[in-house]
Amino acid sequence: MICISVDVDDMHRLNQARGCAFGDKALEKIASMLRELFLQHATEIRHISDEFVLFIEGLSTAESKKKMARCERQIASTCSVRISYGIGTGYTPATARRMSMAALFSSKRARAVVDENGQ
Repeated sequence: MICISVDVDDMHRLNQARGCAFGDKALEKIASMLRELFLQHATEIRHISDEFVLFIEGLSTAESKKKMARCERQIASTCSVRISYGIGTGYTPATARRMSMAALFSSKRARAVVDENGQ
């Protein structure tokens, strides 16, 4: 089983700068893109405001990574927001979820270090 945890970066700042209506539309668009990309392979769950969780079956980890990289580019260009995501695997949904959250936090830490260096 594969689990993908997705977090919309700086959602609070986006809502303050552009308004909650804009933020809500961005979340709806992101949900739509995730549904479209993983339609046949995932159960999507919107989780705590700006986080999404997808449980994937029938795709490899490599295929899931490719789809998420494509989704990340589409979201940045159409929603004016950036996402972070982590992909985890496990024999149970709970294990896959824990692994995906660890990967998500690692991704956010790595991105924060890059951002602090001005890149």
